[in-house]
Amino acid sequence: MTTNKPVARGATEREATVQRALVCDPDAMSARFQSRALAGAGFAVTTCHTATACEALLRVERPSLLILALLLPDMDGLALLRRVRADAGAEYGGAPRVAIMVSALHAALRAAEAGADAFLHKPVSGAHLASMARELLSRPAVSGSQSTS
Repeated sequence: MTTNKPVARGATEREATVQRALVCDPDAMSARFQSRALAGAGFAVTTCHTATACEALLRVERPSLLILALLLPDMDGLALLRRVRADAGAEYGGAPRVAIMVSALHAALRAAEAGADAFLHKPVSGAHLASMARELLSRPAVSGSQSTS
């Protein structure tokens, strides 16, 4: 697990506005790439590589953005996303407002059905990932539903 935090000058005001992101990808190189792209866009990013670690970090970090791989070593990413979306208010203290699923497999429809706000096919451009995250987070939250897709 690693944390990438953007450099903040005069941090007090800006720290309150920095959005937190959690990247869960079993491929360390992909996780590092996604983390750097998001940190470069101003996110405070934490990375992990398993569903178990992701669930624990969701409880502590309470990110507004979750980047989740489809294939995880200890649980299917779709199953994890369904669990997070179904139990948004209780166990996780408020689920991430936006979830983006990433995979080399074609699973966009299944990701949307599980509650993903977007699906990106690997390899993902860092600029596209950061742009999509910002755009999705700028939308008003949908009352009663976590998904905007």
